[in-house]
Amino acid sequence: MTRTGRWTAGIVAVVAVLAVNAYLVGTLGTPPRPAATAAPAPGVPLLREVHLAGQHLSVLVTPQRPGANLVLVGGESGESGGVRVGAAPDTLTAAAARPGAAGQWAAVDLPPGPGAVWLEFGGERVPVAVDTGHGEPAAPGVAGPDGPECATAALGAALAGHAATFAACPADSLTAADRTSLRALVAFLAGRGIRALTLDADSSTRSAAAAAVVRDAAARSRVAVTTEAGRDNALVVVSGWATASTTLAAVAEHQRGTVTFSAGTYLAPWLLSTPVLATTAGAVLPLRFDPRDEEPVRYQLAVATRFHGQYPTASGYQAWLSGGSSGAEPAGTRLYAAARVTFMPDELAAGHHHGQANGWLSGGTIVPVTGPLAT
Repeated sequence: MTRTGRWTAGIVAVVAVLAVNAYLVGTLGTPPRPAATAAPAPGVPLLREVHLAGQHLSVLVTPQRPGANLVLVGGESGESGGVRVGAAPDTLTAAAARPGAAGQWAAVDLPPGPGAVWLEFGGERVPVAVDTGHGEPAAPGVAGPDGPECATAALGAALAGHAATFAACPADSLTAADRTSLRALVAFLAGRGIRALTLDADSSTRSAAAAAVVRDAAARSRVAVTTEAGRDNALVVVSGWATASTTLAAVAEHQRGTVTFSAGTYLAPWLLSTPVLATTAGAVLPLRFDPRDEEPVRYQLAVATRFHGQYPTASGYQAWLSGGSSGAEPAGTRLYAAARVTFMPDELAAGHHHGQANGWLSGGTIVPVTGPLAT
């Protein structure tokens, strides 16, 4: 076995051993439920709960500005489908799943000022009051492929009580922290003797910038970069949720019969999301926080409590922190292995909380496999 192969196998072994570590949820308690406001704040992402056909539904309207808005519906019906959404009771369309995202989604055009988003389920209809204001219209990309990630970031800000501070979608730019983490990842792979990377990107602003960072870092380390698959290559995915989910699912299917990317699969930090990770048997991400630490778990519990059917995401957590949380991120980038854990012997599973429905990786675990990387 090559050194790269041994290291990749080691990643899997470490994940199996560390899978017995419990999430830090037992002592943190349940986050308080924010009180509903009497009227929506104009031009600010809107989080509401409604009662419809005997069910409690969570509703998020992003960005609640004039023009195209994305409506996310959670709850039991939000998972099974059957909800119709619209700006008027006679213009309802079915909410549907989006690639790489949880819940049911609908794009709705809203006029300026006060109005309503209508929901229909089980033969009943209910209006949710909205106020898009009279300011800047919604960006065209809000309802596009990166819209669900943008919505989960808005949700994170709303859960922190600072929805008004949410200004831009994550896919609109590459943060300095993610730029540093991607450079550290490439340097680490080069140091492990990996000589070729297969790069998967899309046309979003962030992805294009991330691809340029990876190519530049690879060139400095004399590592080849291609868009073609290779048996000994490492796959580095810097696209958005939708494209990444399609790519990872195709790779997983291909690898059932052929060894590809024996050097492993590596995902950009913003791809830390259960629906994305569910499309691959295992992957490694460069992160600047440990999902098992207290503040990420507080955010995780807030999502589970306030929006049934949604999962914590890296972008949502960053918006949660930006919204005024007092939690501090550890310095430096570490690599974390994410893997699905579907079976654990009773003597190991007792007292542990793996596979929580709303955990950072439902049915799996995320654990550090390196110390801080050189940057």
